[in-house]
Amino acid sequence: MAIDVGAVRKVSSPENGVDMVCVLQPYQDRVFFAFEGQDKVNATLEAIGYQGDEGSWAVLSITGSHVDMLRVGRSRNLDLLNEHEGNHLALPAGFEPRACADGSHAAFSKVRYRDRLYVILGNSSE
Repeated sequence: MAIDVGAVRKVSSPENGVDMVCVLQPYQDRVFFAFEGQDKVNATLEAIGYQGDEGSWAVLSITGSHVDMLRVGRSRNLDLLNEHEGNHLALPAGFEPRACADGSHAAFSKVRYRDRLYVILGNSSE
């Protein structure tokens, strides 16, 4: 997914029926953001033996009780920024950092922070 620095790119649309999009930070092996279905998502992660580690992060696409996961390798060229760090940055208008974003508003933004490039998940009003 190509995103320019400072831009926002939606990751779902009403047509694809995604309910929630979440990110798992390095070493994170469960979803902590409370939402309907959180327990089922965490049970799925446990059932597949997912374990977060230093070298990767993950994107979860949740539709009903179905969870799709994309594991992404960390690099010096691109990494994941957490919502708390994102709250202290100048982000695009209408973009609110989140660990989990509503499927109809889920988007990523790319930022430059401390001489590195990061993506951050959030809700976008665009």
